Amino acid sequence: MNGNFKISSIQIKQFYTGELSNDCENVRHEKICNSLSVVQSVVGSYDISIGSSKTFSTGEMGVFVAPSNELQTIVHHNGAEGKMHAHWVFIDAIVNDTFRLDEVISFPIILNKRYDGEVYALIQTLKTSENYFERIRAVYRILEILVSEGEEKQDRDVLKMRIEEYVCANYFKDVSANDIARYINYSPAQVYKLVKKYFSLSVANYINSVRLQKAEQMLLSSDYNITEVALAVGFEDCAYFSRLFKKSYGQSPKNYRINRQDNYRFCR
Repeated sequence: MNGNFKISSIQIKQFYTGELSNDCENVRHEKICNSLSVVQSVVGSYDISIGSSKTFSTGEMGVFVAPSNELQTIVHHNGAEGKMHAHWVFIDAIVNDTFRLDEVISFPIILNKRYDGEVYALIQTLKTSENYFERIRAVYRILEILVSEGEEKQDRDVLKMRIEEYVCANYFKDVSANDIARYINYSPAQVYKLVKKYFSLSVANYINSVRLQKAEQMLLSSDYNITEVALAVGFEDCAYFSRLFKKSYGQSPKNYRINRQDNYRFCR
């Protein structure tokens, strides 16, 4: 990593893995994840853009890295057998007891291909090993790879961090631009502009994207029914929640849970 920032500690708060194996040709997702995402296309490939960046292709076995709370626009492409297979790990890591890792370091959207084989093996360990220490070593090795390829951010934006902090702490409530404005001591009109600048979304869509990410975790890690999940993350209308979820994840909440739950592993 280039820059003067020194890492004295990294605490892994939680991480979770998942995978897909399906006919996904040209399926398009737009979503924001609340965790640092490391995603590998094992068979087939992804087209990926982050925020307003240009679109990159992973190629087969390629790995993309997406920071938390940034809009991801993803298009899936099948491999030779008419299916796509991919797996991933989402990581919440705190640096020096203060910052999320992706608040202080920017990562290449497409990881250097020399790491493809190693990342594949590390994610497989996270998905399959019953040994806690093996899994923790694998997560830290992934972070070591990312840091070695990253660069120190020179313009950490306190306003962006405060907006994220407020929404992530209050997403299950009836949150509005007015609430965010009071928290950061700006006008609602300024909040609309700031959220569009930082997240490429309207205020309502940004709040809903955080809710949907929390809903995804609940669908895969709990026994709550769909209505209970919707209410828990702040949606009063279950049908509206289901429509938004399908638009972002390509499947209804029910089908997403059926197809993904067996391939999901959540660890603290």
